[in-house]
Amino acid sequence: QECEPCHRSCRACGGPRYDDCDSCEDECAHYHFFHNGTCVDDCPDGYFANDKQDECVRCHADCGSCDGPGFDDCIECRNKKAVRYNGECLPKCPKGTYYDETTNECRDCDRSCLTCSGHEPSSCLSCDTDRRKDASGHCVWYRQCSLQSYVDQNGECQQCHELCHRCSGPGKDHCLSCNDLSFMFLLYKKDTSSPEVLTLHLSPSDNTCVQECPVGYYADKDVRVCERCHFTCQSCVGRHSVECLICKPGFFKQGINCVETCSERLEEQVQQMQPPPSSSLLFFPSTKQMFSLIFSHFGNKTTMLCERCDPSCSKCWGHSNRNCLSCREGYVYLRPWGQCLQRCPLGYYQDSQSKTCQKCHPTCKSCTGKGSLSWLVTLFV
Repeated sequence: QECEPCHRSCRACGGPRYDDCDSCEDECAHYHFFHNGTCVDDCPDGYFANDKQDECVRCHADCGSCDGPGFDDCIECRNKKAVRYNGECLPKCPKGTYYDETTNECRDCDRSCLTCSGHEPSSCLSCDTDRRKDASGHCVWYRQCSLQSYVDQNGECQQCHELCHRCSGPGKDHCLSCNDLSFMFLLYKKDTSSPEVLTLHLSPSDNTCVQECPVGYYADKDVRVCERCHFTCQSCVGRHSVECLICKPGFFKQGINCVETCSERLEEQVQQMQPPPSSSLLFFPSTKQMFSLIFSHFGNKTTMLCERCDPSCSKCWGHSNRNCLSCREGYVYLRPWGQCLQRCPLGYYQDSQSKTCQKCHPTCKSCTGKGSLSWLVTLFV
């Protein structure tokens, strides 16, 4: 019997194939995700890519595909008969919502409707006990006031707040629907009637119309509602992690994502005069050419951005070529300077095992090892 090498993507393996891995190589971890003993480019259905651990993590049991582990992170439902509402898979649309066939999602009815067929105020199918449905499909009070007005305690019609389209009182937090220039922002309180599910189910306490959605929410222009951003976003243009504009404290912006830890190795196209040290490509010294380089990144705690290390570093703590923590292939590490070099400077020798520059014996000007006999040129020549 002979020992055979593992596949290059494996750190340890039980066989020679790429899907016989027991674990992935560090240098492959940022191009592959570990899944059932295999280094894969993309996670299969039912799993999402955990960038921090470089592995495929199972979605919640209700999700067919997802972008997080929670019950409300579903992109598709495992049960094809289920419908989605705010990322959660449900057997049917809840009260106050309607089914949108184009997205297979439950959408909120207009606030004046009990049930509806669409999000417009004219799409009501039924009304609560204090209202009736008029000929245009609107739910109106039994004593009808004009649009943008409500019935007060004396039975008189009063003007709604300027941000409201329909309302139940004078304030902007009494809106039932909003005008064309504002968005509904739901303020929530815990449902004390169901203490066993306080953390999962919330009920609206006030309906407020706002001209701009507050921090942590984005404006859904289809239904004129402020929806919550992904948990990694401080501000956003959509509910998913790739739609962040600004990251929450503790997260770094890397491309279109907000991440806790910056990906150390990403491939980028750069224009330069010389090819990378490991390249065998032909080049013309007098012209700049495009090369595909792999850059490491670090989290800049001042800008909260994932920023590029010097090309010589495989890990770093800053931009400079003296901020390296470890080196790329083809470089050796000079630890006292925090620098990655293509060869060791005078007075140092290359330790091939650790790929670092070690100081020569004090009697040596240059050397091949640490002993006083490993000299090339002594100080006394």
